[in-house]
Amino acid sequence: MGNVSKMWLLSESIANATVAEFTTPKNVDLVRLSGPDNVKGSWFTTADQVKGLSPAQLKNKFSLEYEPTNMTPVTLEKGAKVQVGEAAGIDAFSTKGGGYQVNVQQGNINYEQTCSFKITKHEQYII
Repeated sequence: MGNVSKMWLLSESIANATVAEFTTPKNVDLVRLSGPDNVKGSWFTTADQVKGLSPAQLKNKFSLEYEPTNMTPVTLEKGAKVQVGEAAGIDAFSTKGGGYQVNVQQGNINYEQTCSFKITKHEQYII
């Protein structure tokens, strides 16, 4: 999958995280979790990683500052330069991490229709 390197981040809680860096050999379908004001961005994950989880669980799994309210399917075009790895826990957000994440460094991202999370009669969130 390419070169594996150390990513040195500002937060001590996630310093020294190992990530893989590579160029996508084909188009890749992913999803973006967001609030209403930050639908576009560079951090994504796979649909399998979010399936069946509540916004609170997604916040914890991906070490998000806030619970996401939206999910947007995206396609990264072939040739995108990405970093992939596991979301680290962030003490300031009271999160544990553990989710697979993709950070697009360079490339074309095609955004599809954004969906809001909905509450079912059992108070579970569905996507």
